[in-house]
Amino acid sequence: MMRPNPVMTALDGDKDGTISAAEIAGAPAALKSLDKNGDGVLAAEEVRPQMPERDGGQAVDIAGPLFSFDANKDGKLTKEEVPERMQGIFARADADKDGQLTREEIAKASAGQERRGGGEGGPPMDPLTRALDANRDGALSEAEIAGAVAALKTLDKNGDGVLSGEEIRPAMRGGRDPREMVNHLFEENDANKDGKLSKAEMPERMAEMFERLDADKDGFVTKEELSQMGGRRRE
Repeated sequence: MMRPNPVMTALDGDKDGTISAAEIAGAPAALKSLDKNGDGVLAAEEVRPQMPERDGGQAVDIAGPLFSFDANKDGKLTKEEVPERMQGIFARADADKDGQLTREEIAKASAGQERRGGGEGGPPMDPLTRALDANRDGALSEAEIAGAVAALKTLDKNGDGVLSGEEIRPAMRGGRDPREMVNHLFEENDANKDGKLSKAEMPERMAEMFERLDADKDGFVTKEELSQMGGRRRE
């Protein structure tokens, strides 16, 4: 299951689900407790909740399903080996632009989606991390840690000096304009900008829903199909 958000765990010292004035004031020191390697910077791995695990504690193999197409078993995927509807992943994940995908490249591309907020059709980046990560690179620099107090105060909508649960919780489904959520999903994941998502482009947490979302069974999900599914769920 998904682990707790490390940023919230560090800041919420008394574990009451809110960030008090004292906890806001102590935010830089609290955040530094997450700096496991002592380099003064919080890397994405140090501030991001850990990925889900399978039963028995084994990490999910993101690349596993794709590598069933590795016809010559050389540990790399070429476009020729991958079905056309899934080839959009090359634009996003082929970091060295050699026309091949390794397991490492796929894993890094997946991690990049998480840093951007979830990519994923899951919850958007939590307000705490969004406020602190000024340059949206998924990590917290020394300057961002030092400026944590001012950054957190921007979340205090009612000006009472405390960050309530409502002010720091990620927006739940229905808490944002559905059209905004659909547009954001496509901005983050439509690698070839063709206005539709293949299963390979779909965020991992939504991939298992692909067959239900693909109403016309053409191997792609459009904005209209996503909106229609959202409408049916709200009804």
